[in-house]
Amino acid sequence: MYTLRWLRLAALGALFFSAAAAVDLVLDAPAFCGVGGGCDAVKNSSVGQMLGQYLPGFGLFAFSAVFWGTLVPLAQVRKLTLLATLLGGVFGIGFIAAQWISAGTFCQLCVAADAFAILAALFAVVALRGGQMFVTTWPWNAWAAMFVIAVGLPVAYGVARPVPMPHYVKARLTPDAVDVIEVSDFECPYCRALHGVLGPLLTEFKGRIRFERLTFPLPGHRHAVIAARSYVCAKVQGKGEQMADFLFTESDLSVEAIEKHADAIGLDRALFNGCRKSAGTLNGIMAVHHAVAKQGIRGVPVVWIEGRRIAGFDKNKGDAPYRQALTEALAGRPVGMQPLPFVALGLIVAILVTISARNRKD
Repeated sequence: MYTLRWLRLAALGALFFSAAAAVDLVLDAPAFCGVGGGCDAVKNSSVGQMLGQYLPGFGLFAFSAVFWGTLVPLAQVRKLTLLATLLGGVFGIGFIAAQWISAGTFCQLCVAADAFAILAALFAVVALRGGQMFVTTWPWNAWAAMFVIAVGLPVAYGVARPVPMPHYVKARLTPDAVDVIEVSDFECPYCRALHGVLGPLLTEFKGRIRFERLTFPLPGHRHAVIAARSYVCAKVQGKGEQMADFLFTESDLSVEAIEKHADAIGLDRALFNGCRKSAGTLNGIMAVHHAVAKQGIRGVPVVWIEGRRIAGFDKNKGDAPYRQALTEALAGRPVGMQPLPFVALGLIVAILVTISARNRKD
């Protein structure tokens, strides 16, 4: 008797996680999925690059259609909605499989939305077999209110959630320049991709900004600590960027290869090796690592531009987010949120529909 009720609740669950994914897609710093986790891996996979920017919006549209379709008092519309829900369940299974095949991991928000889509499809099967085209449950306005909450809550949280500037960033800000602080790991593929984009941009804005790189060796990378030590010690001799270019671009980061490059860029080998093997150098690197990790950062890259945090790296956007942040910072504009156009539009439509039909029943 209450199958359609449960189907709508499943659709609301899918809407909630689709809205959360949409918020993370347009914010500089994700509000729900941690940087460097499964969401980042899926977003940067082949499937994510092709469909990632469209799926949250598609999910909002599809699950909204399922939800409202079951509230239309026409048997044919409801039957068509149930059939579409079955198709959505098939797509949900396909998207979960595609994540694993493409990235070898899962985006938590995507899996949650897909799981609710599969659950809704199961309820659709029961409804179709039982002929439940009309079921009176809760007032129509109650459903409309739940729709607004399901879509609006992630949006409200994402917009209201502040992105605090951590101590390790505040301590490095200077009053006479726009500060750009990068947190990265030399073996991280996204950091390497970012270096090819951010490097030329920093050269373009040279003289107007101050750049500082903080090393954040990731535990799964064999040469991460060796590379971090080498960068810090080359920086001591004023050759940090020459060493960074090598560490970000070369596949061989063995001690032998690094020492050969140190000779090529004119480093004092004795000073370089002594610094690289020093316990003080390692302690300094790990102190920064601890300070960054304490702020909740588990993955890199993360770039701070005068209070604007850009987490991860999106190959599709290239240097656009960094150029925009630099331009705004140099112009003295306050830090603001990016717009949420399609999510805001969905909220407005939902509120209008709720008001216009406030006296109707399911």
